[in-house]
Amino acid sequence: MEARRRSSTKPVQSLKPTKTVSVDEDLTKASDALPLPLHLSNAVFFTLFFSAVYFLLSHWREKIRNSTPLSVVTFSEIIAILAFVASFIYLLGFFGIDFVQSLILRPQTEVWNSEDDDEVADILLRNFCSDKKPAAVNWIEGRGKSVVCEAIIKGDVVRKVLKTTVESLVELNMLKNLTGSAMAGALGGFNAHASNIVTAVYIATGQDPAQNVESSHCITMMEAVNDGKDLHISVTMPSIEVGTVGGGTQLASQSACLNLLGVKGASKESAGANSRMLATVVAGAVLAGELSLMSALAAGQLVKSHMKYNRSNKDVSKASS
Repeated sequence: MEARRRSSTKPVQSLKPTKTVSVDEDLTKASDALPLPLHLSNAVFFTLFFSAVYFLLSHWREKIRNSTPLSVVTFSEIIAILAFVASFIYLLGFFGIDFVQSLILRPQTEVWNSEDDDEVADILLRNFCSDKKPAAVNWIEGRGKSVVCEAIIKGDVVRKVLKTTVESLVELNMLKNLTGSAMAGALGGFNAHASNIVTAVYIATGQDPAQNVESSHCITMMEAVNDGKDLHISVTMPSIEVGTVGGGTQLASQSACLNLLGVKGASKESAGANSRMLATVVAGAVLAGELSLMSALAAGQLVKSHMKYNRSNKDVSKASS
């Protein structure tokens, strides 16, 4: 097992108005270089542009009708082409200059600078950390403890104890946990029932059950190893949030469970060691739960066990037979 802790996020800085910027009313504009006022210049070149286009198109249409080559141009067509090019350059480079100036020289009443503001930063971080909410940031960067737990199950154990085969488990995991979850658009839910195990351990050890939301982010992987004889299974859980000090860990039953696991209270040897160990216990329990449920599904025993060991007084399996 491997556990790591996500590095803290840089504090978010807020923005505050600091000073006022005024615009000089006598500031020289680029449009002052034009011989005519801006709106008249635009009107002249607009007219010139469309007139040249209309003139050229009408003359070229007549040439096509008379089978005259378009490469043969008259003096009037040369003038029209020059007018078209000149007006096009103007419209491309100068049209809308007043609008651009209004954006650049628009009076601004406030300029924002970044300064430390603990209160606003705290409010932003509360939701960015996505506590008790599913979010991609926790799946990508991790939150709390990030744990990878893996094991190799011998082929004999798969056949004799789990009553299935390595090939069946690998295929089922691909179809159910990977393909099925992807089709559902799952966010961190590429597993069979990790949340069942996480919630049970959290309640038993005095954790916050609501943090099951992000702590149950898990992807279960299975593959055949050793020439297909054995099964390699792993669970990757990037955001397990656990603690061994304070809160529900002080309750009698929960404290006893932590003591049983050897992680009660703070570690005297290494800070945070007990919480890291508890996170690995959670991941190990999830791996065992994933292997058990997937084996029951692959062997076709899940529904049978529910029908046989449910809470009804009547044995439904015998009644159906």
